[in-house]
Amino acid sequence: MALLLPVSVTYWRIYVKNLNEINIIRAVMCLSIVITHSISNYLRNVEVDQIAYDQYILWIRFSLLCSTLIFILLSETLLSRNYPNGLKTGFFPKRIKYILMPYILIGLIVSYRGSDRDLSSFMEVAFQKVILGQWYGFFVIVIFQFYVLHWLIGKYLARVNPLGPILISFAISFAHVYCFVHVDSYQELILTHYPLWYKTHIFMWLFYFIVAFYIGQYYEQLITFLTDKIWVPVLMTLISFGIIMYNIYVSIMAFLTISSCIGVSFLLYQNGLTRHFTGKIQYLEPTPKQNRASFNGKSRNVNYGQ
Repeated sequence: MALLLPVSVTYWRIYVKNLNEINIIRAVMCLSIVITHSISNYLRNVEVDQIAYDQYILWIRFSLLCSTLIFILLSETLLSRNYPNGLKTGFFPKRIKYILMPYILIGLIVSYRGSDRDLSSFMEVAFQKVILGQWYGFFVIVIFQFYVLHWLIGKYLARVNPLGPILISFAISFAHVYCFVHVDSYQELILTHYPLWYKTHIFMWLFYFIVAFYIGQYYEQLITFLTDKIWVPVLMTLISFGIIMYNIYVSIMAFLTISSCIGVSFLLYQNGLTRHFTGKIQYLEPTPKQNRASFNGKSRNVNYGQ
């Protein structure tokens, strides 16, 4: 992974425009990636007791595994913030030159190291890693998919309310991951027919793309909110880590169940016929016409000239 850090540095220089907070995050994520791979290699090559290994898996590695994800998420955040009205001419050639080419060259080096050092073995390993993305550099393929998505639908996303795309993308990504893990036929379908490594599938990353896009669109407002209420991300991070470490299942299922019920009720309440399935929900009741008429009547009686 350390071999790709120069690529990451070049990548960030293309985007970052005097955003100190992004530079800080970039530095922390680079260090996190190096540390987690260094500890992993140490545990593979040095004999340690199982208890120490288990503690590493539970506490250190899990806390650092978000690094690559944050790299990918910030790629679209910065893209959305710096190019709100569409990509500029020459965008893709520049990324191919400074990001894709290093990916290919470093991938070839890694492939040679992982091969039997003969041409046939090297070509086979290089195809799996560089073309299919079956190595830790797969995040570059995901980022290029984000580029294409931003180019295709970025202008449309900027015109609509963020809530709809966020909810739809979450449903797609969640369903994809859930079915891949729990439905054998779906997993076989992806592994058999999806041409690249399964970790690069856009359905897996669609939710992150949409969220990152709108973070970029509302970047200043979000930074202001987080600056004023720094306890919110800190608390949410601790809660998320606690859920993962102790029990991923009860809290998440409770949250999803409640959220689903609220969402379905909201949809059913939009129609007079299906509204009978939910009963009266005072919060979703339309404003009475007589109240609006009364308000308008009072407004007309006000003498603004005095």
